[in-house]
Amino acid sequence: MKSRFGGYFDSILDRYADGFIVLGIALGLYRTQPHWWILLVSALALIGAPMSMMIKDRFKINFRRDYNSDEMDGPAKFLLANWDGRIFIISLGGIFNQLLFVLIILVITTNLLALYRLIRVWYFEKSEP
Repeated sequence: MKSRFGGYFDSILDRYADGFIVLGIALGLYRTQPHWWILLVSALALIGAPMSMMIKDRFKINFRRDYNSDEMDGPAKFLLANWDGRIFIISLGGIFNQLLFVLIILVITTNLLALYRLIRVWYFEKSEP
């Protein structure tokens, strides 16, 4: 059954799933290639992954309206940085055994989307009456 708590709980579990998946990839890569930059890339992927949802949630709290991705994201919606897109990229990376490439893509797409949304929200606030 669907409830407000169920939706809330589901979004929290999604963030945990993101973290554990990226952490698993990071540990697996570091075990085979113990380089400091793998840890750096992994940390940046862990930081970027929850930003998509956090920015939407903070927008809703601060501006008292839902974040409309269709209206606000423009061409950035094609970055595959939302949860479904990240899982798709991770799945492809697992199938083709390109996990370092997956982490690099996650770093770029998630943090680029976060920066884009931050700029869009800044412009949105300036244009509000």
